[in-house]
Amino acid sequence: MGVQPEMLQSPVRATGARATGARPGVVVCDAQPAFRKAIVRAIQGWPEFKFLGAVGPENLKHDLARLQPHVAVVDHASLHADPATILGGTSSRTRVIFLSESLETETVLAAYAAGAVAYLLKTSSARQVCHAIAAVARGEAVIPLAVQPILAASLHAREPQDGPVLTRRERQVLGLMAEGLTVPQAAHQLGLRPGTVRTHVEHLTEALGVRGQKAALVTAMRAGLLK
Repeated sequence: MGVQPEMLQSPVRATGARATGARPGVVVCDAQPAFRKAIVRAIQGWPEFKFLGAVGPENLKHDLARLQPHVAVVDHASLHADPATILGGTSSRTRVIFLSESLETETVLAAYAAGAVAYLLKTSSARQVCHAIAAVARGEAVIPLAVQPILAASLHAREPQDGPVLTRRERQVLGLMAEGLTVPQAAHQLGLRPGTVRTHVEHLTEALGVRGQKAALVTAMRAGLLK
């Protein structure tokens, strides 16, 4: 594993380990033996985690239902079917981290739309993956800086489909936040007062039922607001 990209975390609704105070149970699914071994070793080295096992991609849906992990670390390339098909019946307490070598727009968007709360490149270090596991187990969303522009561009370019309704201005604000702009910077670009932008942020996060701009972006993907 290589050097990890910097990541941003934002809180979403607390579930699983965060809600119960238990050690988060973790499952790993990766078809590459060397990479899988490195991830498993790292997870087993963190006393905060309860390692539940490494499973194969061919029975992933069944094993997730059987083991009920708090966090599943899944190699995107290992999947034998569309991510949404495999993860469609996953327990609401299981939060999925996708690992991938790809930054193709459709692959990233499909992962988040399928239910991922983190999408990490395989250049990430084992330590960074473990930090991401801890973050999502606490109820946070994790968006690496390398992924931010893809989600932001999608938010700007596509029309909402269904689910919670955001106004055009709220979508503009969310998109600028996803690009990394601060509230004053977003206000300047939109020709608004910072207080007005903060109000839009409050409204859009309330509409999505989350706290934090990054969590709102992930939730917008999962709620079907974007294709």
